[in-house]
Amino acid sequence: KKIELKRLLHTQLELNMKTHLDLILLESYAVLNHIGFRKILKKHDKLTGYITQDKYMRKLVDSKPFSSHPWIGENLKMVEAQFDELKRCKESLDTNCSSMIAVSIPKGLLAQADDDSGSSKLKSHHGTVTEAP
Repeated sequence: KKIELKRLLHTQLELNMKTHLDLILLESYAVLNHIGFRKILKKHDKLTGYITQDKYMRKLVDSKPFSSHPWIGENLKMVEAQFDELKRCKESLDTNCSSMIAVSIPKGLLAQADDDSGSSKLKSHHGTVTEAP
């Protein structure tokens, strides 16, 4: 039972780290888009002599979902808190953590298959294959 718990914890930690990375990349993408719009408008204003940057950014860019992303920070905090809890569980191999793992792994997310060597490969919903311990 402890080996199964350890494997589940390891898998959940890997999924948690991937989610964290994806959220950071998404946040970087949103910031990069915002900076890009600002730079393009600055260049436009410089070449044309018009002053449109602030008004355009306020009316058409800042209100768009790719520009305003407070939910990313909220989700990052949640994923980081979950990571800390999973790490604590893995270090202590606390059997009370098994209910948390069962809840935190979405149903159908992982398809498990055994290969010839006896090690398990786990396939995520993105199609990536991760070697399990």
